[in-house]
Amino acid sequence: MKLLLVVIMKNDDYRNRVLNELGKYETTGTVIPTTSMRNAITQSCVEPLPNFGGLRQIYENDRMLNTTIMAVIEEEELEQVKAVIKNVSVKNQENEGIMFAVPVMYFEELKD
Repeated sequence: MKLLLVVIMKNDDYRNRVLNELGKYETTGTVIPTTSMRNAITQSCVEPLPNFGGLRQIYENDRMLNTTIMAVIEEEELEQVKAVIKNVSVKNQENEGIMFAVPVMYFEELKD
């Protein structure tokens, strides 16, 4: 079975190292610059958040871009790919991102 692996990294410094390591295992996918929902809300012109006792400062720390990697992998590859990502990106850091995998019900490469 194929899985869609999604990795969202808060620290962009790890992106190239993670991609280089995944490339060694011939894992291919898509890299998308993303932002958190909190950042999108604070940047929105619709209704700005109130500035109660420094609440705004908490949200302002979340203004950086995230990196989202999406790759379709074989189920058998999941543990190996997870280990590679953890080894490269998580060095005693708290909340550096998330990763998850979901089953892919249909997959087809588009070719000429």
